[in-house]
Amino acid sequence: MTKKKLIILFILGLIFFPIKSYGFEDLISIKEIRGEKNYFYDRVFKSRSSIVGDFSSRNNNTTETYSKNLENQDILEDLIGKELILQEEEEGGNWFTKIHFREEAGTFDLSYKYKDESTIYLTNGLGKFEINQKIDDLTYSLRLVEYTSFGNEPFSYGDEKKYKLVEVPYGFQTNDPTENEICRDYTLYLPLKKRSQMEDAVNEWIGFPSRKKYIDEDESRVYILVNDNLKVPFIEKVE
Repeated sequence: MTKKKLIILFILGLIFFPIKSYGFEDLISIKEIRGEKNYFYDRVFKSRSSIVGDFSSRNNNTTETYSKNLENQDILEDLIGKELILQEEEEGGNWFTKIHFREEAGTFDLSYKYKDESTIYLTNGLGKFEINQKIDDLTYSLRLVEYTSFGNEPFSYGDEKKYKLVEVPYGFQTNDPTENEICRDYTLYLPLKKRSQMEDAVNEWIGFPSRKKYIDEDESRVYILVNDNLKVPFIEKVE
């Protein structure tokens, strides 16, 4: 076989040899971190389905790649179905505030529970967030435009503890919780937000090293909603 024929065969092999996809390997890695129900972060990597796409993404910084995919995404729509929690981190903690985003973008239901030696404090609520402004590619200012608390005094037969309904749960208060006034201004950190760009108080709450496996010393890979008055974070729950 002549040298010329070998060159021709080599070129034909390059043309017809299947191109390996790298995006799927990334997708598996992300789902191991964020769970099957957390699709937003996953979608960022689905476009990397060829060696050309993979090469391009590797030559841009992560924030630019993520931002480009946000252009046609509604942030509030992606929060639908997700649960963000503010809770005591110690083992056996006795309080939590949970936000569950509903089917209409920006709307949520809330549950709060706190107990001390004699009393259990409870509340439920419904509310709605709207995007106030984009601060940067991975940070948005949200406004709480609606909130209503509701619930009946619960009854538990044989339980010595007293039950008390509260109007404003912890995490939704202003700087002065005695005024029973709700905070209207919040900051939403998107996945891939660098911890060096977060509020110091938020980082202190999260901890170094982080108590969350999907938040490391460098960045978060989940949604974080921060009360702008109290600087406390509601962190996305990943199953």
